[in-house]
Amino acid sequence: MFLEQALPYINEQPDSSLFTDTRQSITTPNVIGMTYEEAADELKDAGLGCIQEGFSGKIVTQIPGPDVQIVKGENVIVQLEQVTNNGEDYLVEVPDLFGLTPLQAIDLLSESNLEMMIVNSGNFVFDQSPRAGEMVTRGSKVSVTFEYHEVISDEEDDEDSD
Repeated sequence: MFLEQALPYINEQPDSSLFTDTRQSITTPNVIGMTYEEAADELKDAGLGCIQEGFSGKIVTQIPGPDVQIVKGENVIVQLEQVTNNGEDYLVEVPDLFGLTPLQAIDLLSESNLEMMIVNSGNFVFDQSPRAGEMVTRGSKVSVTFEYHEVISDEEDDEDSD
């Protein structure tokens, strides 16, 4: 912004291509319920890559989720259900992380045999993908978005009411 404003003073015109994002944005298709091969074809047709987690079955979740805007050429991680030889599945329910601190979120995911993929820093969980209640393969990554929020202690509340 400053550079754009300063250039006219030295008789230069700004190159607008320097100040605009020329990357193409794409909406992620919903590939949940598809086989890996079907999903890879669908994502390739949309201009996206595909990274597989798990070895068998249909896709139970994707990161980023369906209908999310990402840059063309980026990868979508697809997680497949896994079935053991005796037919038992390895699916676990994603816990609700909203409002938790980073340490609380890590502990809760660890208890569910899930891993955390941090999207950005903050002191409380604001969003997660896959959503709470979804079934995913044990060991899957949960994408967690944190935000900074002011923490008000009980002592400050007591002082305000005086």
